Amino acid sequence: MEKSIIKAQKDLNTDIFGFGEYLRMHDYQNWKKNIQPNWERGKKLFANSNVDISVRTELRTFGSTDRTKILRK
Repeated sequence: MEKSIIKAQKDLNTDIFGFGEYLRMHDYQNWKKNIQPNWERGKKLFANSNVDISVRTELRTFGSTDRTKILRK
């Protein structure tokens, strides 16, 4: 995931993850005035942003499955 974000920031210079959309929805006034004009252009806030990744998982069931038997048929 980290490599994908860095590639989007440095090589593509495009917010393919929707971080800007999240900012727009949660702080529209600040987004419109300060962030949007400089998100992908200008000061390139997206490309210069630090992104912290945290993952929360929920285990719904446990056990194991053997799908190789199904695929062989």
